[in-house]
Amino acid sequence: MWTADSLFETEGLEEVLAWDWKPEMAQKAADQAQTKSGQSLAQIRGEVQSVKVQVSDLKNQVSLLSSSVEGLRTSIQPLVEKAKRGSWFRHYWKWLVGSGIASGMLLVALATLLLPIYRSHSAYDLKNAINDRIEDKVGKDLRSLEKDVASVKATVEQINRDLASPRAARSLREIGALDQKEFPKALPSLRKALEQPASEVRPDQGVLGKLMRRLRNVDESAPDYWPTVLQFIQFASAGLSAGAPAPGPPQIMIRSNKGFANLGPITNTVVLLDGGDLGYTTFVKCRIVFTEHPVRMRNVMFVDCVFEMPKTDNPNPYLRRASQALLAANLKSVSIPSL
Repeated sequence: MWTADSLFETEGLEEVLAWDWKPEMAQKAADQAQTKSGQSLAQIRGEVQSVKVQVSDLKNQVSLLSSSVEGLRTSIQPLVEKAKRGSWFRHYWKWLVGSGIASGMLLVALATLLLPIYRSHSAYDLKNAINDRIEDKVGKDLRSLEKDVASVKATVEQINRDLASPRAARSLREIGALDQKEFPKALPSLRKALEQPASEVRPDQGVLGKLMRRLRNVDESAPDYWPTVLQFIQFASAGLSAGAPAPGPPQIMIRSNKGFANLGPITNTVVLLDGGDLGYTTFVKCRIVFTEHPVRMRNVMFVDCVFEMPKTDNPNPYLRRASQALLAANLKSVSIPSL
């Protein structure tokens, strides 16, 4: 008589049977998976236990098959004895026994074929399930870590700005207090202080007035003079005219206009000056964006405007004349009869 255990041993599946009396192997596999995935040991054991239950069910089915075959043998035994006494039944007996043996062999062959496939798929599914859970857990932890890093980075940047703003304000006061002779030597320090946003530094208007007067009286050939002037105009106008629009795409572009037509008063608008003619127009609380392309101006006024200037160490004559006109008017109310 053969059993499910003998069938598994015959087919080389002792490893499956070993799971029943070698729990240390399942424990070791679960511990290794728990170490890799960071999941609880109970979850991994549950996966392994599920596979063991399925294998156990298959063993039970094979055992039932064995019992059925054995029952068949028992039921036909009287017929066999009778057949021995009568030649008419011998052919029928041979056919019946042969059919039973053939059916049993077929079932054994199917079990032999399907069991390795079932075992392979079960292990594969378990491996994939563990890997999926590892990836899901690691992915969630990584996304959470990225958010934490971004939050910390933003906090550090804000702290740096909070520390830099008082230093910049103090530097502006100290540089503005220098006499005219010493002032040109402080231009690099002034440029450094002007790198901070005016909205965060909140410069004192009296200090800005002193700095404008100092810049108007510095030799234009002094090192760092022109890039400092361009940067100061943008910084100081932003500090003096907080009601102007924020940086953004231009809403009006002066680029190829011909003639000095009156455009009327323009308020709270981002304006690009990029060539052409401009005349008899007043801009109020606007953001005026200069480029290196000259704009011929006639009777143009800027009131409480912010001026964006190009970053260049050697501006062309047009930008130099425009910067001198802006500084001369103290930036708050600028009237340009001709440029």
